[in-house]
Amino acid sequence: MKERINFDDPLWQLALLGLGCLVAHLLALVLYSSAGSDSGKMVWIISATALLLFTFFNAMLQLKTQNSSRYLTRSLWAYIGMVLITAGLAMALSAGSAFDSESMQAIYMVITLCYVIFLIIVFLMRRIVEYAKRQDQELIEN
Repeated sequence: MKERINFDDPLWQLALLGLGCLVAHLLALVLYSSAGSDSGKMVWIISATALLLFTFFNAMLQLKTQNSSRYLTRSLWAYIGMVLITAGLAMALSAGSAFDSESMQAIYMVITLCYVIFLIIVFLMRRIVEYAKRQDQELIEN
């Protein structure tokens, strides 16, 4: 029996965005090489964009999961994998470009901080909604 692709799973999100990032990198390399210019900065920008997209969609999809703690664990592992994939692709494809790595480190740290903040906000939103549902249920029963 075929397994259905479930985009609510952070590992599927990692696979999809990792593949999208690879395709975008290859497209950028083809376009920049045909123009005869260096694509070093562009591959880093594409990597950071893919990481930011993963961060946003991963946190938003946490809202609709049934098992929040399992999702959070898988989400953190997928985020680490996404950082490794995007940074690895950018380092491999920039091929020693003159792009300042300290600025990319700062961008990756800001995105990581945003990821943690997104997860906290979504977690608290879920708790507030669950609490409100319990209160409504208690009012209905009484």
